[in-house]
Amino acid sequence: MSPPSVENSTSYVLAAFSSFTKLPISFPRISKTLSVTNEVADQYWIRNLIDTIEKFNADVVFGFVIPKFYSDLPKWKKQREIYFLPVGKTGDMPLFHYTTNCLIKADKVRKYNLKFDPKYGLTGGEDSVFFDLLLKYKAIYVVCREAISYEVVPQYRTTLKFICQRYFLKGNNDGRIIIDVVNSKFQKIFKIIKALLGIGYYGLQTLIFLPIRKKWIFGLIRLCYFYGQFLAIIKLKSFEDKTEYDALGSN
Repeated sequence: MSPPSVENSTSYVLAAFSSFTKLPISFPRISKTLSVTNEVADQYWIRNLIDTIEKFNADVVFGFVIPKFYSDLPKWKKQREIYFLPVGKTGDMPLFHYTTNCLIKADKVRKYNLKFDPKYGLTGGEDSVFFDLLLKYKAIYVVCREAISYEVVPQYRTTLKFICQRYFLKGNNDGRIIIDVVNSKFQKIFKIIKALLGIGYYGLQTLIFLPIRKKWIFGLIRLCYFYGQFLAIIKLKSFEDKTEYDALGSN
């Protein structure tokens, strides 16, 4: 078993950032401070983010995260979309909003005094709420697939237990958001029906694709997602007072 290797490009990122922002940066001191072993960026990461946000006159640009896995992990578990959300083409509206690799212009955030909601700070979901709120102020979101970052996926995050509980928690968080933002009783009923249909559809898909692990895993995680969402909407189970690690456990 050998750990994945990633080239630490912190100094390149800082150099590019300094060049674009005209900020004096002490590379030896800050590079040592920001150097990490599990998440690094491509040499032209910040340049590509800034170029894209300027080219499309956007307010937020989302980059592309490439996972790095331990060598002994089964091939079917090395599929990127198990761990990171799908990304569209450069210049397109993103399919999802995430904070793992993004750049946000500060003007609208400052103008409207937008902040992450601390209510979701211990459970996750605060990024979804923030980006949905920013959209209400006509913010423009785009994708930049060339802005690449690399993240080592720890072994504990590749266990089936962790993966399933992570998607259950994500669905649970989204269910809490639905409760908070949807005022219409009929809309909530529609969301409940949609969650139940998701449970039925992906539950059946999980059974059908059981022999084909590469496809089976995606049915399973979506089943966990809709189950968590359903329980939150009907207020049967919610992880409001737990952190991600408390909720998922240490394994």
